Amino acid sequence: MSRIFPILHFIRDPSGEHPLKLEILLESVERLILHEETIPENLEELRESFRRSSYFWHPIIVDRESRVVLDGMHRVASLREMGYRYIPILTIDAMDPHVRLERWIRCYAPSGDVNIPRVIEEGGFTPEVECRGEGEKLIRKASLREPPRGEFRVIDTFGGVMYRLEVSSEDPVEVYSKIRGLELTLEEEAGETRYSTESSMLEGFRMQGLSTFVVPPRLTKEEVFQAAREGKLFCPKATRFVLPVRVMFVNTPIYLLEESEMDWEERNRIHYMVLRQRRLFKIEGNVDIDRRYEEPYLYLFE
Repeated sequence: MSRIFPILHFIRDPSGEHPLKLEILLESVERLILHEETIPENLEELRESFRRSSYFWHPIIVDRESRVVLDGMHRVASLREMGYRYIPILTIDAMDPHVRLERWIRCYAPSGDVNIPRVIEEGGFTPEVECRGEGEKLIRKASLREPPRGEFRVIDTFGGVMYRLEVSSEDPVEVYSKIRGLELTLEEEAGETRYSTESSMLEGFRMQGLSTFVVPPRLTKEEVFQAAREGKLFCPKATRFVLPVRVMFVNTPIYLLEESEMDWEERNRIHYMVLRQRRLFKIEGNVDIDRRYEEPYLYLFE
């Protein structure tokens, strides 16, 4: 009997219909590889949530071949710390061209008297003026044109300036670690860091009072997986894997995740049988459920 619940999703692109294989199963938390650091406050919130729940709602998303976690780092770390042995995962081929790797923009809403160039220098960088202009034009320009390797940008819309900053390292993990240092320096002067998708920068500028943006360099999938294989961790919010589809509400009973004499096969047999008895349906994505889900399609268990 099968112990893995399969879903075959088809993506329409100019070349026709592209099949994307998805698999739901329980996996040992020790087999999963994290690629980002976790935030202690977030871990504690999740631990409290798990203590109050009898179910694990949504599977974390994992690359099928490498077992690198794409989405759900904090949930894996929380279950490990709490002594759970297994976690529900959705496996996908991360190297599929329809799985994109995007970046998180660091956003701030400082008062108008904050001297952004000085703060950048305090963060360990030398700001070099790349161009000047009105805020919306600077934001659009940052999205359209990528800087040379080893550089990233800071947009100061109050000052009407986009700065180019150089990072003296070839190691992408170290590059993001240095950017994390700048984040923390900016928080002291410009308030908390908010994280935005690239497509939401303009909305944040127009509607939310955000005026300073740190646009980190793009990472490649190869860089992320190489770092994971070497046991290196990027800083939090270094990667944003964008999927064509997501599966939700598997509602795995917590007892299947706990330490017990039940082996992997028996746990997955029960899990598979439970999922088989529930109706699975597909809806269009880009909706708000417990948060915003931007995937084009969602599969939901009823």
